[in-house]
Amino acid sequence: MEAAEVAGTDDPEADKTVESVIQPGLTIGDRSIRPAKVVVRRYRKL
Repeated sequence: MEAAEVAGTDDPEADKTVESVIQPGLTIGDRSIRPAKVVVRRYRKL
């Protein structure tokens, strides 16, 4: 996976988890040709 965007979250348990997939990855056989592009949640304490 490749983190293409970061989304904020108020939940510390959701830190560094995938919120959504922007573009799915491409695999041919056992080889990964293109990693998935995803939005990753990031917890920030205020």
